[in-house]
Amino acid sequence: MEFYKDFLRIEKSKFKIILGILGILISIIWVIIKCRQNENLTLFDWIYIVFLGLSGVLNIIEGSGVLSSRLFGRAFIFINNDKISIKKSPFSKTDIIYWNEIGAINYKVNCFIFTSKNNFSMNLKLSKLDYSSIRKIKDMISEIAIKKNIDIN
Repeated sequence: MEFYKDFLRIEKSKFKIILGILGILISIIWVIIKCRQNENLTLFDWIYIVFLGLSGVLNIIEGSGVLSSRLFGRAFIFINNDKISIKKSPFSKTDIIYWNEIGAINYKVNCFIFTSKNNFSMNLKLSKLDYSSIRKIKDMISEIAIKKNIDIN
């Protein structure tokens, strides 16, 4: 049994994709207009073009279902019969808890507290997840903990 949830995955948005395409088109049209008027591009023009182009690209990426922070790394939870791997943000390190090291599990509202056999504890806060994901994680952890004879409170 395995469970994987990508924290940086969002729903696709046609509106953001259209907004991104518009940003890129406006920056291209801006350059064409300046060239047709035989004007030099000023610093303001370059800043405007770069800003609209980059925001357009980021909107297209986010509209396709990927947060722009994914460019810097991953954030996920992975649960299987051997371990629980958690990476809360793209800039944090991956925390791994092996099932054979867990002594007890306490569940508070939207938070798991894993206590190891050598009294080390680790929190897994689920408050930023949707209800169905919280339910799946809770069921998966409970099911594996029962199989491994780990105390759940």
